[in-house]
Amino acid sequence: MFSIQQIANIWVHFFNESLQNILSQEVSLVQLSQKLEQLVNQTGGEVLKAILEQADEAIYAASKPEHRYQVKAHRSRTLTTLWGEVTFTRTYYQDKTDSFYHYLSDEWLGLDKSTHIEPFCRARLVTRSADVSYRKSVALTPRRLSGKCLQPIRN
Repeated sequence: MFSIQQIANIWVHFFNESLQNILSQEVSLVQLSQKLEQLVNQTGGEVLKAILEQADEAIYAASKPEHRYQVKAHRSRTLTTLWGEVTFTRTYYQDKTDSFYHYLSDEWLGLDKSTHIEPFCRARLVTRSADVSYRKSVALTPRRLSGKCLQPIRN
């Protein structure tokens, strides 16, 4: 996992290297765009992971004074996003008032516990599937998905 500072350094390096390559005529716009897409996919997932994990820590800090929840575990979850698969860790709590278990970060973000496709990615796939087949729509994601994963959404 990269820190936010490391990601910023990667982008500064990419910018400087790209500018140098353009000035020395070593890269075309197509090649530059391909490299940019790769970097966006790589760092987009890392940024999302960092945000989700920091949010989980902030939610823990916000809920701690209430003494309502007891931490039971820290578990990882993997979501398919437009930037590839993102695996992040979140906290599993037990509510002391009713003994139910919760992933507060999932609840605060409106993330359904049964989905493996991040909602923005799912929405983008559904939009694309209006113009092309399910199979072609899911082929646009970095992870291999079945075309059937969109059928319940569109119908």
